[in-house]
This record gives sequence, structure tokens and C-alpha cells, in this order.
Amino acid sequence: MSTNSNPQISPIAQIRALHDRLVKAESLVTEHKVHPVINMPDHYVVEGVAGFYIVNGSCSCNDATKRNDLIKGHCKHRLAVF
Repeated sequence: MSTNSNPQISPIAQIRALHDRLVKAESLVTEHKVHPVINMPDHYVVEGVAGFYIVNGSCSCNDATKRNDLIKGHCKHRLAVF
């Protein structure tokens, strides 16, 4: 019998996780915490709770890097720049 060390994540769990992040991303935008980087097209500085993040198609925050199986890299910072 084989064991799977990486349990399957349900689509409902992914939808809920992304919804939560979209709500937070909307707050970042409405609170003016998303700033384009001058002379660097498609680069943004996003103010987060734990600091500032440079977003250019990806983000280095813990949420994006440690929960990739759940949110596929779509953290609130990355969603805020769409």
C-alpha cells in the first residue's frame, strides 16, 4: 500500500483560500499600498503586514512560497497588482 505524503487539496479549499486572498488584495489596493516601481515595468512594491514585497509575476512572501500547493503562488500581494 502506498502512502501519499502530499495529501490532495480539494478544489473547494483552493477556492476559499483564493477568495480570502482576493479580499485582502482588494484592501491593499483601496488602502493605496500598491506602488509601481519607477523605471521597472511590471514591477510593484506592495506594503504587507510583515514588510514590503517586490512583485513581478511572483512574490517572495511566506504565503506564496510555503502554500504554493494551495494557492499556486497567488498571494494577496500578487493578486493586488493584477
